[in-house]
Amino acid sequence: MKNLLHTLQYKLQLFLADRYGQDEMSKYLISAALVLCLVSIFAWGAVLYPVSLAIFAYSIFRTLSKNEAARRRELQWFVRAKSSLASGAKNGLRRFRERKTHSYYKCPRCRNTLRVPKVRGRIEISCPKCHASFERGRGR
Repeated sequence: MKNLLHTLQYKLQLFLADRYGQDEMSKYLISAALVLCLVSIFAWGAVLYPVSLAIFAYSIFRTLSKNEAARRRELQWFVRAKSSLASGAKNGLRRFRERKTHSYYKCPRCRNTLRVPKVRGRIEISCPKCHASFERGRGR
């Protein structure tokens, strides 16, 4: 029995030797699949359960893949998308908190977002990036 377990362990090590393994994206996909599976128990079971199985299968495929270059490209895309979403959510939360004291405008020339204190009437704004001037605000 002990010899059989050592043989199985050795064969498993040979099988997993050149595999990509788990990374941040694989762990996120497994977590998302588990959450969707649990949600499918309570609502929309016919739709969410197959989606959760597909996500789980893709995570296993990524883990056992030998194409390391493709998996690294996917991981880079995932990290960029995740940081973009996180910074967008952070900026949206900050805008919401400051909605009574500040206004946000886009520069018409360079599309840079500018944070300006709220004032009554019209205000002339200078973009610090491209030095363009433009007017915004309410006139009486």
